[in-house]
Amino acid sequence: MRNPNASPQETAAPLTAADQPGVHAEFIAGSIPAWLVDALPERREAIKQAPFRLSNWYLTASPAQRQCVNEGFEASLASQTLLDKTMARLQDIDAFAAPLLVKALKDRFAVDLDVNKTFVQLKKPLALGVFEVEVSTFEVLKLPLLQAALHNFEEDECAIGHFHSSSGFVVESAPGQFSKVTTALTVVQLLNLCRELDIGAQYQVYLKDFLRPANPVAVAMLRHRFVASQKAAMRAAAEQALLQKDIEPNDYAMILSVIGGEMNPKVDGKPVWFRDLGLIKKKKNDGLCAVSYWRKVSLLRRDHSLCSQ
Repeated sequence: MRNPNASPQETAAPLTAADQPGVHAEFIAGSIPAWLVDALPERREAIKQAPFRLSNWYLTASPAQRQCVNEGFEASLASQTLLDKTMARLQDIDAFAAPLLVKALKDRFAVDLDVNKTFVQLKKPLALGVFEVEVSTFEVLKLPLLQAALHNFEEDECAIGHFHSSSGFVVESAPGQFSKVTTALTVVQLLNLCRELDIGAQYQVYLKDFLRPANPVAVAMLRHRFVASQKAAMRAAAEQALLQKDIEPNDYAMILSVIGGEMNPKVDGKPVWFRDLGLIKKKKNDGLCAVSYWRKVSLLRRDHSLCSQ
């Protein structure tokens, strides 16, 4: 029988072996770097899933060289964590669009469908001969309702008769197998709703409000953390590239000068120009090209890698 006058410590359930901290718990806790402790769960999971392999260039480096690389990457990860926390409130387009679509379906058509698991299946008739005799149908598109809401349907695609009357809604009952869904919602109604909502345009407004808030202090903080993260990532990439001999010491010095704020960088006394990379008029956001006097091209990538030719 429990003593009613016993203290909380006396009445507490005894700790099991699993609850007892291990003899190395304090050492392990003290060995975990701050940037890993502070990282968001998504970032820690990504690090956990990343393949671990020490490269030869690191194994053969001197202690001083390793220290420079370690410090560069630790600073980069710490800066990235601050940026991650600033951007954590930013919704991706799926998270932004889902409640808008669900509400619109309920308000407009009084239907409640799982917008991720319910698919719209669009079909076209297969006609043969001069008289266009319909002999069958074929599927032209099958998308979850949420992705359909993000699809740019043309006005003529939303008209009655554009898609075959057998078009409708399905759910995946088993991998690769779909069964029909009975609902009062029609395909034409959904397509017109997707076009009217124009979620892509709404998301652009949301992004602009988030990335360019009216509060100048918030703008300054976001800009500072983004620039600091990019500078730290470039510094880490430069440390690794120098150790791998992908760039020369003068390239390394030029990169550090740019990180330090140099507006007119030079290599061997010759000016360096920076250009964004692009392909077929499409700007690439994962690299930067540095050209020095038409004799050397350095590719600066955001994935912590540099090379020079």
